[in-house]
Amino acid sequence: MKYVLNHGSAVYSLCILSTGVLASAGAGDCSIKLWDVNLGGELAHTFKDHTGMVCDVKFHPDGTCVASCASDKKIKIFDVRSHRLLQHYDAHQDLINSIAFHPNGSYLLSTSNDGTLKIWDLRRGTILYTLYGHEGQTTSGSFSPAGDYFVTGGKDSVILVWKSNLNTYQVETLGGYD
Repeated sequence: MKYVLNHGSAVYSLCILSTGVLASAGAGDCSIKLWDVNLGGELAHTFKDHTGMVCDVKFHPDGTCVASCASDKKIKIFDVRSHRLLQHYDAHQDLINSIAFHPNGSYLLSTSNDGTLKIWDLRRGTILYTLYGHEGQTTSGSFSPAGDYFVTGGKDSVILVWKSNLNTYQVETLGGYD
């Protein structure tokens, strides 16, 4: 064991950047904490923007932001450098259980006790899809490494595999540049 990081409240979600530089935790006291792992686990910042228990935290694939969801039915995305709130969504009708970034970082999946799963277009700041498939609460979700599929789980004991259709855009290469 390298460090002991004390949150001060019951921890419900953890994530660490792939580079190992920052760790984040969401907790029952409505806060999200960031620790700098390279500086001996020094507390870098505490976000206190939720009004309910933080259920999940995830770092953006490029490591510049951390997203959170909570029992207050909201999703929030914070810049880890400036510590500013970048995006805020009144997302669901009930507690949000999980969030997951698409590998390209442009989309976010959320699951909720309201029985829906939603895909958010982070570039436009809008909801892209509201999906139904589980009987009752949706409890978890995750994208495949390529982002062409995602899976969701629910209180109905079922795991659903979905085709994302989020990689269908085409990128054109412009000529004349070296």
